[in-house]
Amino acid sequence: MLRAVFIGYDNMLNRVIEHWLSGQTELAGCVWVPSQTQWLTTRKGKIDFIKKRIARRGAVKALDEALFYLLYHSTEAASPNTQACAQMIRDYHAAAPQRPHAPFIRSPRVNDAKVLEYLAQVKPDVIFSHCINQYFGKKLRGAARHGVMLWHVGITPEYKGVYSPFWTMHNGDFENFGYTLLRLNEELDAGEVYVQGRFSNVDIRHDNHELIEHKAIFASFPDVAKFIEQLEAGTARPIERPDAKPGYYSYPGITDYLRQRWRVRRALKKGTPPVAGGIRAGESA
Repeated sequence: MLRAVFIGYDNMLNRVIEHWLSGQTELAGCVWVPSQTQWLTTRKGKIDFIKKRIARRGAVKALDEALFYLLYHSTEAASPNTQACAQMIRDYHAAAPQRPHAPFIRSPRVNDAKVLEYLAQVKPDVIFSHCINQYFGKKLRGAARHGVMLWHVGITPEYKGVYSPFWTMHNGDFENFGYTLLRLNEELDAGEVYVQGRFSNVDIRHDNHELIEHKAIFASFPDVAKFIEQLEAGTARPIERPDAKPGYYSYPGITDYLRQRWRVRRALKKGTPPVAGGIRAGESA
């Protein structure tokens, strides 16, 4: 059985991934890093984050992003989407066998010497991660003989970057809600793709990006399980899609959200089914 380590934010969805991996691999440990939203907890964190976004995207775009973030977190905390995410996790744990949590360390940054020393002690065959916005350096990517396999909740290379489900819906690309497992290289969300599939149970009227992310992870499990078996057997091969057109997306703004909802309403008026479909979960992209 492959010896694995998981690196990611310490949240409920990643705890599901941790549990699931412990049944598919010899999960030697986890590296938990602070949530990407931890900057919200302090005044200094908020100011530093805003300064970085202004320097990178300009004041107008940074304000656009901030307004979306404020709207989302003021309306979604008690929304049916958030409740549905929690119910999916409860249902998973209710049906899954009980297992102890894997040993873990905590680090604010994935490339810290502490993390590299830990991985050198654990000696994993493969490292898994899920939708983390920290860059994995060369030393970290080389800490396991099979590298770092990233769960991405979108189809790549078309939807690299963050908030992939949001942008898939924003573009009216309702047949392309999906997931990808790729081996990280020096580029963001790039590298050899080993698992890719689409799923159809997305209600474009009501589902937000967080709920679609949860659906993507759960839909990916059967394909990732097959990949782990192939990786151990030495038969895993990357998926080739030479005609795919790369796209990279960043944080959405309030204007992007309004445009997304307008496009969804327009699509529904034209007769698009409210539940996106046509491609079953796990079908090759």
